[in-house]
Amino acid sequence: MKISQLSLFLGLCMLSMLSSVQAQKSKDVTKEIQARNDSFMKAIQSGDLDAIAAFYTEDAKLFPPNSEIIQGRENIRGMWTEFTAQGMPSLIFTTTMAEAIGQTAIEEGAYQVKTPDGQVVDKGKFIVIWKKVDGEWLLHQDIFNTSMPGAE
Repeated sequence: MKISQLSLFLGLCMLSMLSSVQAQKSKDVTKEIQARNDSFMKAIQSGDLDAIAAFYTEDAKLFPPNSEIIQGRENIRGMWTEFTAQGMPSLIFTTTMAEAIGQTAIEEGAYQVKTPDGQVVDKGKFIVIWKKVDGEWLLHQDIFNTSMPGAE
């Protein structure tokens, strides 16, 4: 095959791949993801660490502020173990937008952490990449940070 024929062939292959990617349209899954968050919040409130961990993919990554990346379902379970040992405040996750392409969804949202008496002790925003595994949306990559002012 001559170079010009090879270039034409490769160009057509690339055009074909781009067309197939563009054919996949994003789907609004905001309600589905909020429903998963509602179930997640219930698991957190119950303190059921196995149920909490089951919301994550096996190779999930958590990107908490002021900390190293926490990788893997079992390590994330350990983080929740430490968090719940300090007493369980109320966590509220609100999905503001979630779009899926295929088996991957990207969520934007906000969170609040409240004491048992209803005082807001933290609030912020997050981005989560969800993966659909066996027909169920699971947290795959989760980054969040506070919107509260830092200590002076």
